Amino acid sequence: MKGGKIEVKGGAGVLAGASMSGGSITIAGDAGERAAGIAVGETLGMRGGQLIINGNAGPLLGERMRRGFVIVGGNAGDYAGGRMVAGTILFKRGVGRYAGFGLRRGSLIFIEAPKDLLPTFCDCGVMEFDYLRILDRWLRTTGQHVGLGDRARRLMGDMAALGKGEMLIVA
Repeated sequence: MKGGKIEVKGGAGVLAGASMSGGSITIAGDAGERAAGIAVGETLGMRGGQLIINGNAGPLLGERMRRGFVIVGGNAGDYAGGRMVAGTILFKRGVGRYAGFGLRRGSLIFIEAPKDLLPTFCDCGVMEFDYLRILDRWLRTTGQHVGLGDRARRLMGDMAALGKGEMLIVA
């Protein structure tokens, strides 16, 4: 998908938004595994655009994601943001084990703190981020009311990979 808009009234199966490079997909229900991830035969996952999942997301969400923005309204499965190259994923609810595994660059933003954090992420403390406030303002214009504020606990990593990624846990 390079442009346009898709609205799914129910749930979506595996590979929803995989390798998309533009446009917008809104899923009212759940999405299967590898949403915004790698399509068969590709080397990178989502390369741009916006994917909104109002329900739960399966495992390997955003695997090898290169660009783009993903919002998950429900819970996400294991390895969310795994081996992510760049982009942003916003989690409104819980996330499974190994979130951010192999994260090279990009941002994982959590409203609720993940239960299991990988030991290869370095805690940088609570900081103020202007772009969280700007992101929250933009989300309100798209109809998503999140309430991010401007303070978050920042974790840098995955230090086992390139280590320039970040996890932001909204404070």
